[in-house]
Formats: sequence, C-alpha cells, structure tokens
Amino acid sequence: MLGSAYPFIASMAPIERIPSNGFEIDISDLSVNNSKLIIMQESKKIESLSSTSWVSGKSLLVVRGDKDYYLYRLPIWEGKVIMPWHFWGQHEGYCPDIQVGTYNGTKVIKCGTPNYSEFLTKQWYWSIVGKNLGNELPNLQSVHFIKSGDKIIAYEPTTQHR
Repeated sequence: MLGSAYPFIASMAPIERIPSNGFEIDISDLSVNNSKLIIMQESKKIESLSSTSWVSGKSLLVVRGDKDYYLYRLPIWEGKVIMPWHFWGQHEGYCPDIQVGTYNGTKVIKCGTPNYSEFLTKQWYWSIVGKNLGNELPNLQSVHFIKSGDKIIAYEPTTQHR
C-alpha cells in the first residue's frame, strides 16, 4: 500500500531542475512589494490499467521587494500552490493566491485567501528573503537567476569539477 502512495508523495516535491538553457520570466509588470506566480508545468493525473498516479505541477514565484528580486520554487496542483506541512513534499492545503502582504507590520510572502482556518495558515508566512516566520515549516527554496532589464532568467548553477 505504501508503495502505491509513493508516486503521489514524490510528485509533491518542488521542482528538481530548471531547463538547462534557463527559463525566462517577464517582470515588466511587477511592481514593488508584489509577486507573480509563473507556472512552468501543469499538474496531471496519469492513469494506467493497474494504477493511477499524480504528478504535481511546477512553478516559480517571483517576488519584488523594495530594492531586490527573489525567486522561489513552488509545487502546484491545478494552479494552486501546494502548501507545506513539516517539509516540502507533505502538504497541508492549497493556496490559489500566494502573494506579498503584511504580517505584524512586516512585508511577507503569504497565502492571500481569507477563507482558510487559522489552524492551517498560522505557519504560512515567509519573509521576503524566504525564511519561514513560524517554527514548524521549511524556508522557501531559492532559485538562481540573472536579472536583465525587464526579464529574469532562472537557471541551475553548473558544478565545476577539478
């Protein structure tokens, strides 16, 4: 039984790799203290004669702070961010509108949906630099990028062997 659940659990892990040629994101419409979610790959259900598995989608969250930009990997399901429980790969709920907002007078990344209970959302706050502000959840996973004019190019760093 546990073996049949593995594909679903494994599919909720964040993006493993950015395409080797990078992934370009237009940021010309991103104002200060805002964010935008870029869907790289939609989630999907895969059915065969003997089983069904689910593969989460892949997205990048671009955050523009007062002076800097930040880029994070986030798993999605049907266009909603899969919110972590104790680590990325376990989930506690889905957020349809992750965004920059305010929490205790500080700019944060949070789920903007007001209809979730506080029980689910009390840990769903991260600083703009991706640090979880609660005590139970992981930090956001940063992605390397280069800003060039009105574009950000996400990339995986190359490892140089000596």
